[in-house]
Formats: sequence, C-alpha cells, structure tokens
Amino acid sequence: MSDTIRPELHLFVIWSTALPLADRMLADMARRLEIVWRREFPIEGRARDFYRRFYAHMRLDGKRKEKSCGKGPYMLVVVRDPVPEYVNAPNGIAANRTMLELKARYREWALRGYRVHGTLTREEFARDIMVLTGHSAAEWALGVPDGTIGPCLPPLASLPPVPGLLERIRLRRAQKKACAKKRKRLSKRLRAAWWDVITSEGSAMGLFDCRVLLENKLVNDIFFEGTFKGEPCIVKCSSRAPESIENEYKMSRRLNAVAPVCAEPLALWRSPDGRRAFVVTRRLPGPSLAGILAKGVGEEEAVGVLEDMIRIADALIKSGIVWRDIIPDNFMRDSDGHLKLIDAQFAIDRNDFREDPFLLKNWSYRVLTFAHHPMTAGYGWNDAAMMLFYTWKLSGSARAQELCDRLRTMSDASNFTVEYGGMDRFRMRIALAVLRMQRAIAGLRGGSAALDTRIARAEAFLKRDCDLWEKTLGIKT
Repeated sequence: MSDTIRPELHLFVIWSTALPLADRMLADMARRLEIVWRREFPIEGRARDFYRRFYAHMRLDGKRKEKSCGKGPYMLVVVRDPVPEYVNAPNGIAANRTMLELKARYREWALRGYRVHGTLTREEFARDIMVLTGHSAAEWALGVPDGTIGPCLPPLASLPPVPGLLERIRLRRAQKKACAKKRKRLSKRLRAAWWDVITSEGSAMGLFDCRVLLENKLVNDIFFEGTFKGEPCIVKCSSRAPESIENEYKMSRRLNAVAPVCAEPLALWRSPDGRRAFVVTRRLPGPSLAGILAKGVGEEEAVGVLEDMIRIADALIKSGIVWRDIIPDNFMRDSDGHLKLIDAQFAIDRNDFREDPFLLKNWSYRVLTFAHHPMTAGYGWNDAAMMLFYTWKLSGSARAQELCDRLRTMSDASNFTVEYGGMDRFRMRIALAVLRMQRAIAGLRGGSAALDTRIARAEAFLKRDCDLWEKTLGIKT
C-alpha cells in the first residue's frame, strides 16, 4: 500500500466489569494496532450520572449502563491504525474494519453486552476523545497532549431528558427502519456479477486486493477499494447510469489537463453492450471538506481552504466544465495538503450541454435535489457560488475576506442556467402537490425534514426565488 493512506487514531474504553480481561485485550490489540497511550480512571460521583453524561448524544439511561458496565474504574486506550480500511457496519455506516472486528471480539470475551466501547469512525473518535480527555483529536494527532488529561463531560443539568417507554419504542423503530434502508444490499446475482467483472477485467488492467466499500447507492451499484498497479484506488461501478461513469473518466482527465484539482482517473471499463461500466480513480486520503469544517479551522487553514476553492473554480472555468455536484463531501484533501474534487459523474461541458440519460429519466431528482438553486431564467448550477456558500464563514481575516471577494467575482463566469421547458413548471406544480401530500402523511408519523426541504425548494423554483444568491452571498443571477 502507498503511504498516502493516512493512519487513524481510535480509542477503546474497557469498562469496570470487563477490566479483568484488560491484559488479554491489550495483547490482542498490539497484534493489529499501535497502542499510543492508556490509563485507568476512577468514576467520580454516581456511576449512572457519569454514563448518562458520556452517552448524552444517545440519550441513554445511566441506570441500565451502570448495571452492565459497573461502578468501578475504567481503562481508556488510544490506538493508531496505520492502514485503515472501511467496511459497511451492521448499522449501515462506513466503519473502520479493524476496530469493528476487535470491538465485536472483546464484547464476546466480556460475555456480550456493552462492557467494551470502541470508536468506528473519525467523527466518533473526535467526539469521544474530547469528552474523555479534554483534548481534541487534532491535539492527539500531534502526540500525547501536555497538561491534565481527564474527563470533560457536559453538565447533567444541560442534558435532554431520558426518553420514556413510548418514545424509546418509537425511536427504536425509526432506527431499525433507517438501518434497514442503509443496509439495503444488492441482489446476490448482481453482486456476484460485479465480482466476476472486477476479478477478471479488473485484474487484467492491474486492479487487485479489492474490498466492498459501499453498495446500492442511488446511481451506482457498488464501490470497491483496492490497489491499481500498487496505488490505492476507489472503483465505482454502475449498471444504472453507465454513461455517467464514462463521463466521469473523460471530464476528470480534461480538468486535470488544465490543473491537477480532482482525483486522478486511472482506468475505465465498459461492457461490450454498454450496459455496465466502472471507473478506477486514485484514492485521496482525506479528510473531506465536511470533516475539516466540522472540526473547526484556524486562520491559516481557512486561507488555505479558500485558496484551494479559487484554484478549483479557476480550473473549472478555464476547462469549460460545470462540475454541478458541489458539496463538502466531494472535496477531499490529498497527501500534498490541497483539496481536490471527486465525483465527476454528472459534470457537463459548458459549450456542449448534454444531460445524462439517468437525470433525464429522474426529472424531480435533477431539478429538486441536484440543481443548485433557482435562477431568474430557470434553474441551474453555479460552482463558484456553491463553493462560496460553504466557505464564506471562514472569512475572519483580511486575507480570507479578500479571497472570498475574489471567489464571489468568479461566480459570473461560473454560472450555468437551463431554461424551463414548456412542461417544466407544470411538472413542478404536480411534484409540489405530491410532496405536500407526502408531508401530510409523514406528519402523522413524526414528520420529515427531507420532505420539508424539497417542498421549500419546489416553492422557491416556482417563485423563481433567488434569495440564496442575492441576499446571502451578494451574487446576481
């Protein structure tokens, strides 16, 4: 594996009832992970209150945790995974493979239950390490922090009430429904077909060590991670929108010919009948822009992020490409420290606009979900304006404000509008009526924030409401 894969920090908490097994667990951890630091801590005050404060984000009952995990001391172990790999966890999230396996193993050793806690994602580690040590994940990334290390739990008075029996039942049903939706897998036949393609066609191209990363997304069948000629890569496969896979390969190559601002496409395969395709791109180590903004950025890092936004927007304008899918998750930090774009499936040529067949078949998705915002003449996309929308709050210093102003001036050249067709406004009214009916039904089941968002967007399109650009960002459409 290339050293571009960034090591990850994670933690285990061995609660009191599992502490007699700590030595056995530590010896097992050392075989697969690097143990960075460990220490035992006493539980101060009532144990039930401690557990409730630690699991505040989950609104768990401290009494039940106290019975399972005990009242005595616990051990905190910080570990480093030098080559992290991700798989689908039972709850549908993309989880660190090693942590997922070890966590399940240690809970089995501790006679099941939840007597061992472990983090599965970077975001979970960032929350837990701050609560348990009083130091951020960024500080731990530099080494064991100086100064006092100990719990920094939220005050009990600030916590929401523990849900009652009926609310717990409702929440459990909602979680099961959400997990079932996330875990919805491909059919065995289709998964086996893609494995055959990857092992035969992929290996002939130099693709090896593939593992399933994600599957059954809206547009794509399955994602693999592996190595392509010794370099870490991501493989995106689709039988639902094969044209978009080929488009990603071509547009990424075209953009990188102007400036290296997106994930490098390494290979493309398309079946003879044209009904299936996969693209291999170089894996960017991350984190994503969403992760960077979530943890907070300093003045120097904010300037670096904005400079990357300008570099990317400038390359898009010069290449004549409209990326369209501009969201924080689609910007990943490369090993050189610069942000780069990923996911060019639905990028278009500004001078030769041809909509992807998948989006033509899914009109509501294309307009209500995928389009950036209403324009005065219809609907459309403005890559530079969307970059500014996600980053303008970083303009704290004079230099950052200057960069934001420059990105704002680039929005004129970045704007791309599709005029409403003869039936578009009528179809929008039908879609809005259907969405309102769905919201009325969903209201009886607790409501839906996603439906509210889509209804608000549909109303804005019908009114040609351009407040997002003109009032929030000062951009004329």
